[in-house]
Amino acid sequence: MLWMELLHRGVMAAVEQENEPASLAVYRHLAKLTPPPADLAELQDALTARAGFVRQWMQFFTQYPVVLLPVCGELPFDNEEDTKGFDRFRELLEAQLTQVGLPFIGVPALAITTGMAGDRPVGVQLAGPRYREDALLAAGEAITGGGAIPAIDPNWS
Repeated sequence: MLWMELLHRGVMAAVEQENEPASLAVYRHLAKLTPPPADLAELQDALTARAGFVRQWMQFFTQYPVVLLPVCGELPFDNEEDTKGFDRFRELLEAQLTQVGLPFIGVPALAITTGMAGDRPVGVQLAGPRYREDALLAAGEAITGGGAIPAIDPNWS
């Protein structure tokens, strides 16, 4: 809801003016999933919940300096897969919650490519406390062995 409220403050008008079908489909699916808050109290409740999530993650990081997560709950999907209907969009959004939720609450993260699953690139995501991106980079270097990982062609699909 908080993310969508920001979109309504000018971004949505730009998307509609551009009239690009894939972007419109994604934003319309998001709007369907997250109706606007009914009132100021509901918006304040969402902000309070967000602050609680931030606090829980920061407390977690006092005990664990880095957490290893999947980049996505699915293998990388085809381009514009998220425009193939509302149900598929919802599945993909659920699969990508760590990519959406962590940045929204200000948790730094780093994705590392670790190889391929068939023709799909795969990897891991590292998350850590605020202002400790150095720990993420050190963990990423440890995972890669300090060596360069070959670039992945963005047109693989």
